[in-house]
Amino acid sequence: MEEKRTRETFRKTEKLCSKKAIDSLFENGSVFYANPFKVLYHIEEQPEEPGPKVLISIPKKYIRLSADRNRMKRLVRESYRRLKYRIHTPVEESKSGLSLAIIYTGKKVISFLEVNRALEQIISKLELITEKESKSRNIEGKD
Repeated sequence: MEEKRTRETFRKTEKLCSKKAIDSLFENGSVFYANPFKVLYHIEEQPEEPGPKVLISIPKKYIRLSADRNRMKRLVRESYRRLKYRIHTPVEESKSGLSLAIIYTGKKVISFLEVNRALEQIISKLELITEKESKSRNIEGKD
């Protein structure tokens, strides 16, 4: 039986754009690192729109040239677009929301393979986190 996958697009509705939501993520979010990325995430139980929302940041502090920053953003977006189905489905099925910030902390531009490898680690870790969160929510709901 074939696994149902979401469309491999990265639409505006999947981007974390709201200043209020971004501030909430940075205030209430949890952090983990997957070299060369810092990842902030926050799981909401009653979101306005279920599903993950992503913010991708390549700080000028680390990559000075705008052309290089834009290239890194394109690489990260493309890699996320290809891997997002692994977290989209569980998050949408649990009717929860996931705010996510992927922040590059490396000092130089890296290849697509390196970006993809790091994003696979990030997505795997987020799969475990969302699975654990949904199990704890199910246990609390049964009491």
